Amino acid sequence: MKKLLVLAMLMVFASTALHAQKFHDELEFPEINLFQMPDVVTFELRNGIKFYLVEDNELPLINMSAVIRTGSYTDPDDQIGLASFAFTQLREGGTKSYSYAELNELLERRAASMNSGMGLSNGSASMSVLKEDFDTMLPIFIEMLREPRYSEERFNLAKTQTSSGISRRNDDPGSIAAREFRRLVYGPESVYGRIQEYSHLDNITIEDMRAFHSQMMVGRNMTIAVIGDFSARDMRRALERAFRDIPAGNAHTLQLPQVEYTFEPSINFANKSDAQQSYIRIGHIGGKRDNPDYAALQLMNEILSGGFSGRLLQVIRTDLGLAYSVGGGYQSLPLYDGTFFVTLSTANENTAQAVESTIGEIRRLQTERVTPKELEDGKERILNSLVFRSTSRGAVLNERVNNAYLGLPADAFTKYIEELQQLTIADIQRVANEYIQPDNLQVLIVGNKAAIEDQLTQLGEFNEIDITIPRREVATEDVGGDDGSAVLGQMASALVSNPDALETVTYNASMMQGGMNLQVEATMGFPDALTQNITTPQGAIVIEYANGGGRMVMGPNEQPLPGAQVEALQNEVKRHYLSIAKAVAETQSVLVGEEDGIIELYLPELNMYLFVDSETNLPQRVRVKEFNPMAGAEVESVTVYSDWTEVDGVQMAYTLESMVNGQAAGKVTLSSHTVNPE
Repeated sequence: MKKLLVLAMLMVFASTALHAQKFHDELEFPEINLFQMPDVVTFELRNGIKFYLVEDNELPLINMSAVIRTGSYTDPDDQIGLASFAFTQLREGGTKSYSYAELNELLERRAASMNSGMGLSNGSASMSVLKEDFDTMLPIFIEMLREPRYSEERFNLAKTQTSSGISRRNDDPGSIAAREFRRLVYGPESVYGRIQEYSHLDNITIEDMRAFHSQMMVGRNMTIAVIGDFSARDMRRALERAFRDIPAGNAHTLQLPQVEYTFEPSINFANKSDAQQSYIRIGHIGGKRDNPDYAALQLMNEILSGGFSGRLLQVIRTDLGLAYSVGGGYQSLPLYDGTFFVTLSTANENTAQAVESTIGEIRRLQTERVTPKELEDGKERILNSLVFRSTSRGAVLNERVNNAYLGLPADAFTKYIEELQQLTIADIQRVANEYIQPDNLQVLIVGNKAAIEDQLTQLGEFNEIDITIPRREVATEDVGGDDGSAVLGQMASALVSNPDALETVTYNASMMQGGMNLQVEATMGFPDALTQNITTPQGAIVIEYANGGGRMVMGPNEQPLPGAQVEALQNEVKRHYLSIAKAVAETQSVLVGEEDGIIELYLPELNMYLFVDSETNLPQRVRVKEFNPMAGAEVESVTVYSDWTEVDGVQMAYTLESMVNGQAAGKVTLSSHTVNPE
């Protein structure tokens, strides 16, 4: 009955989708009616600040936005995130006169808002207030811009939140595909493709933020737009008085690095063991906004991937049924080259066909001329969507300010519409052949390798991309001490009589955790496998991990393990004392010191401290401190070993007691262990 109900629902959904597509195709749109821009008052102060004013008395509000000529592209390679922290903390850190909490309270009381942020090529700040509060709030807004508090407490919180984002950046396969495709196109070291890591956060200080702020937040870098219920003459006078004391400083030259790109085909893969389907990006470098063919390229892209009528959706989704949604874009950016890409997701078994069919549609842009209907429908879709860019005076004012900031003509939007309306089928055919290279496409697939390896093989040789998140490691020079390999070697000899013969260990244990007593049978395979059979009051659970992937089975139900749990199991295997004993020759260690007969070692590759009993040469405890995404903070975990028992030349601790941040967290008691069981 349930199957029949699901089938019926799917049929209704499919019918509705087809009806929606037919309805969309039959729509007739009126001719575009552009918003008429009111008069704009512009002026510039002696200190270089440029102002744009627009009167709008529809509501008793005044909105102010500032664009600062800078960008995160200026971040040093070892301090990625510096610019973002410096500007987000303008608002999030409080001002000289107001703490973050006090500023929040004031804004809430006044029904006002203030914000600040940083993009790749601009800094920003904004304020929205009631007309009656403008004179009171303007000095506070300027203080936010010029005199941030940069609170240590708020900055540490921001770094913790950013750490959480880093730790979870591989949770969503679609986000992985977007990120890694940019790295393929621009290069991993390019400002357009680089990734923020824990080490970058650790390199950023409040002093660095202050230095960046004082250099960039100067008059010659500031453009301010104000719109609302005011007299332009009175507002100009108020702004001249309020902003005149800001130092002019040195103007920052907005010159983003040139993109170096070589057209070469490649198949690339990133393994996400819990992905339920394949996430695909296909494309290559795009272009810049000042390209004379900008309008033709946008229309070409609309015909390829625009909405229900785009070729990709018609063929890949409707005709072939390979993806529910498929889209893309030919990006032409003002300050640097964009990308040309197609994005879709598909069932594992359809991966190779989806890639080949998508490339076929890209190639068809060159081999099959667009029809007159495709041309006119594409124009209409773009023109009618552009109406929503100009729905208010504020939107049009922002576009004018952005054009000035980016070096585009004030009438760039109008010219784009005029050029779009004049395009012909021959224009689309020409730009498709000139700018698109179907034989030199970069293909990126994110998915479960175990499920789609046969599909990857069909596509040919592929490069596997490592998306592992580097741990926050302690530098060995900070730890100090001599080489600890001798101590580590003695520990390995005490643990395993014949390391080369050790392949697997199976043990039975009772685990006390969270008030529950669970029975566990576990098998650890070296170097990278762990299977746990756990008996719980709700039934038996099997957790299997091997080579970077895993699954959980409970009764008839099975599901892949989420990335965070896979990483935790991987760390459990790699950091286990028997794994260290097996790989002792390749394991780097630093001798930190000795106290009360306990020798302390630091293992940088595993980011862990290991304490060894100098009398028995057996591990006494381990200590690991790293970011925990669930807790949202750095967490210190300590495991203490005791009751060592030897079986077939392999020693195992039969009692393990764990603590988290100094608090007891659980206890494991082994009852037996077997070496290399049949």
